[in-house]
Order: sequence, then structure tokens, then C-alpha cells
Amino acid sequence: MTAIPNPAYGDKVIFRVMSKGPAKARVVVYDRFFSKVADLSGEGDRLFDILWSLKNVAEGIYYYQTEVIDAATGQSQILKMQSFAVMRDQTNPADAY
Repeated sequence: MTAIPNPAYGDKVIFRVMSKGPAKARVVVYDRFFSKVADLSGEGDRLFDILWSLKNVAEGIYYYQTEVIDAATGQSQILKMQSFAVMRDQTNPADAY
């Protein structure tokens, strides 16, 4: 599980989920005070994305916790909490190259 791009400069962030087969995923996003700001879900087979619109999201550091549920067995795995940044500067450093 990873957040793409990180830092996020655009109007969305993609949570990319990789699994061994068909799965469901739940992503809970927290702000810097660990208040829940989004509860997202999606499902797919092996590799799928969950999108989060950043149009009404403030610049800053965010944390996310992911639970992946194997569709065949029902087994659940909670992944370690990770972070990503939302930047409002219009200049993406990657575009400079």
C-alpha cells in the first residue's frame, strides 16, 4: 500500500493496493491531530487504486491506516500507519527537470 504522489500537489491522491488476489481495502485518513478526515474503500484483484479528492483538503501532513480483506478467505490484515503530505504550492519540484 502506498500513496501516490507523495507529496501530493494536485487535486487527488491515489492509494495503490497490492494483494495476492481479489481483495477489499479500507483506508482511514487522519490529519496531524489524528482526527479522522476520510474513510475510503475499494476492491479489486491484485492491484487496484482508491482515489481521494483533495479539493477541500488543507495543506499539511496526513496519516493513513489500511485494512486489506482477502475476498476468498475473509482474513483481514491491518497495515502499519503511513504518512503523506498535501502541498498547495502550484510548482511541482518534479516538473523542474
